[in-house]
Amino acid sequence: MNALEAGLSCFGGFCVLADSFALRGKLRREKCNMLQKSLVGMVLMVNIRKKKANLEEKNATCCKNLL
Repeated sequence: MNALEAGLSCFGGFCVLADSFALRGKLRREKCNMLQKSLVGMVLMVNIRKKKANLEEKNATCCKNLL
């Protein structure tokens, strides 16, 4: 959405400046969203690995007790 579509009045180069700020804000939000998705993925992977490690440890303990 540009400044005119947003209902902002334009004079001189202000419309270009407003559009530039809007684009930068949009890009910043997109970058932030991508980072959040990446971090969520990392946390899930770490949690899965941790659960697998705990299960392996329990299995090893159980096997030792049987022997």
